[in-house]
Parts: sequence; structure tokens; C-alpha cells
Amino acid sequence: MSHGRMLRLQILMFVPLFFLPAADVIIHPAYQQWKNEKAESRNTARRLVQFAAASNRRLMEQTRLLLAVLSKSTPVMLEDSESCRRLFSDIVKDEPFFSNIEAADLNGDVFCNAAGSARTNIADREYFQQAVRTRQFVFSDYASSLTTGQHSIGLAYPCFSETGQPKGVIVASLDPKALLQIPEKSLPENSEVLIVDSKGTILAGYPNVDEQIGRSMPEAPLIKAMLSQEEGFVGEKGLDGVARNFAFASVTQGLPGELHIAAGFPEKPFNWLSGDMLENAAVLLGIMVLFSFAAGWLAARHLPGES
Repeated sequence: MSHGRMLRLQILMFVPLFFLPAADVIIHPAYQQWKNEKAESRNTARRLVQFAAASNRRLMEQTRLLLAVLSKSTPVMLEDSESCRRLFSDIVKDEPFFSNIEAADLNGDVFCNAAGSARTNIADREYFQQAVRTRQFVFSDYASSLTTGQHSIGLAYPCFSETGQPKGVIVASLDPKALLQIPEKSLPENSEVLIVDSKGTILAGYPNVDEQIGRSMPEAPLIKAMLSQEEGFVGEKGLDGVARNFAFASVTQGLPGELHIAAGFPEKPFNWLSGDMLENAAVLLGIMVLFSFAAGWLAARHLPGES
């Protein structure tokens, strides 16, 4: 083989090497953009969960203050059932996230009830016993109300006599759906939001969790992760079996009891054939073709031919 032909062949062999940096120019920015979008999606989920948890903590604190004031009101102190019922009923009408407010004496006998005049006893309820024992604001896990029959979370505050001794408990029943502080319209398509109590019982969420509400699922991978720490991030399947990236946080940091909220976003896979990559590849391929023609033309023009 002549020296000129050998040189032309070497040039042609080196031309494809120019495609390697071109491929990097195509793939690397797209991959970096995908990583940035993935990180931003996680940060968005984390911010939404932290916002919802903070909003619910404010709701809990506002409820505590309300019950503290009501516990010292004249109708409650005098155990005036009718006046107390009217007072509680007006509050429930104005605050739709409460399904009921009731007050009980130290024996657990309910003497005041916003939902009606039915007499019940709540002495066996854990939140009643905790409020009397600890003399603090407490709340229950998911339970059915003895008065309304609705499933709710009981937020309880102890009532005290003028001498400072416990004399009963005042309880607000909170609709778990009131804890859903993340608007659906703020979530990407195919997202999931979930709220559970300390036993892993599903309290509320969306979409498609209505059939699961009231079920205790502490061993489900997502719920197990939610119960294991106050906040975090995990990639797991949701209740519908779809894999998502979930941010989660405790709603009740610093309060006795546990509520946890999670928001999961679907992860966008890296697409090697995305529109941007194909467009960039087409442009760079055109440049490489022109370069190849130019290199061939220069080689034919300036290199010696065969002897």
C-alpha cells in the first residue's frame, strides 16, 4: 500500500474520534438536566411536606389554645349542659374541621356535647386517661366517636377546678381530612399524599386511598419508613403499587402522639431519545458530516497519490 493511501486511511480512521466529544456534548447536558429536574422534584416534595406538617402543627396549637380557653369558660366550669352545648355547637359550625366538641367530668361521663344531648362515657378512651394523668394536651390515634360514630382524631385538654385539681376533660374531634394541607392542584400528575397515625393506620390521603382509610399497615415499606424517623426521603411503592419518590415528615414534633404525612412524586426516567437530544444530535451530525467531507477534500487535494 502506498504512503499516500495509508495516510488517507489514517485520517479516515481518526475522523470518528471527533464524534466522541460530540456525543458527550449531546448526552452530558441532557443527563445533567435530568439530574437537576430529579433533585428539584425531591426538593419540591420535601417543601410541600414540611409546609403541610407546619400547617398541621399550627392547627394543633390553635386547637390546644381553644380547648384551654373553653376549659375555663363558665358553662364548662359549672357543668351547665345546655349553655355549654350551644357554645360548642356554634364553634363546630364555624370551624368545619371539627366534627364534635364535648366535655366530660372526672368519671368520664360526658355532660356537654355539640352533637346532641346523648349521654356517653369516655373513661376508657386512651386520650381521656392521658389528659387526666399527664395534665397536658394530648390527642388520640384514629378512632370512632362514641357520639357521632364518625372516625376522627380526639384532641383532649384537661379541665381543672379552682384549686388546680383535675375535674374532667374537654375533647375536640378532628376530621382527619382536615390534615390534608397539600392542594391536589399543586402536585404533579400521578402523585400521592398519605397521612398515618402512630400505629400506621391510614387516616387520609389522595388519590385512590378511600378504601384503605382505617386500615393499619405498619409493615408496608412506605409506612414503615414514615414511622421510623421524624423526616426523610425514600423511594418506595405507594398504596397503588406505583413506585414514587416520597418525602415525609412528622406532623406532631414536640407533641405527645404521632401523625405522619408523606407526598410522593413519580420519577421521570432519563430518556436517551428525548426531543432535545435528538435535535442536538441532528445538528452535530450535520456538522460532523460537513467536517468529514472537508477532511476528505483536503486529504485528496494535498496528499500525494499512489506512485
